[in-house]
Amino acid sequence: MRAVVCAHPQFSLRPASEKIETCAIRVTPREQEVMHLLARGLSSRKIAGAMGISFHTVESYRKKLLQKFKTKTTIEMILRAGNVLPKEFWLQPGPWNENIPIR
Repeated sequence: MRAVVCAHPQFSLRPASEKIETCAIRVTPREQEVMHLLARGLSSRKIAGAMGISFHTVESYRKKLLQKFKTKTTIEMILRAGNVLPKEFWLQPGPWNENIPIR
């Protein structure tokens, strides 16, 4: 299952349904979880421990997110995501809103 999040729509004369398709940024639930934890300031190693996955898997998710948001640094990606993603994305419940045991 993928969450489709729409960035700022392109100005064009296309129908609204086409505009949404051209401006969509697809963020998987796991990428979403990694993004939330990065935004909380956790390192990739701490995220790996909290999620029960390898450090390299977290780095893979982080690199995919950097590509999707067309950024070079994690902080730039978080800032751009804050401007692009709807407010509901950041407020929805999930494990990132709980006390995370850091291994």
